[in-house]
Amino acid sequence: MSEKESYTVSEAAEILGYSTRQVYRKISDGALTQIDKDGGVVRIPAHEVDALALANKTVVEPQEPEQPEYEPSHDAETVIKMQAERIAALERELERKRLIQPIFSEILC
Repeated sequence: MSEKESYTVSEAAEILGYSTRQVYRKISDGALTQIDKDGGVVRIPAHEVDALALANKTVVEPQEPEQPEYEPSHDAETVIKMQAERIAALERELERKRLIQPIFSEILC
């Protein structure tokens, strides 16, 4: 967490790995809040930038779980094993989403 109360757009961009244009877009989309214009300088609450930075580090592009290729020659035991692997992959993906949802809820609130 930062000791600062707010960041300039340039500071936020550097922390987030964004361009200043992307930061302004986040402000206009409502993902970040513009708190004041200090002599014409737009500032953003540090807690919002820090939370978004944390979410960016935590979130990995979701990947579709690999589906084993189905071959008609599979026996019932093999099909059941393949389905169990698919269910396990979906459960892992669901758990990952459950872990990151509170981060996004905090950012959006």
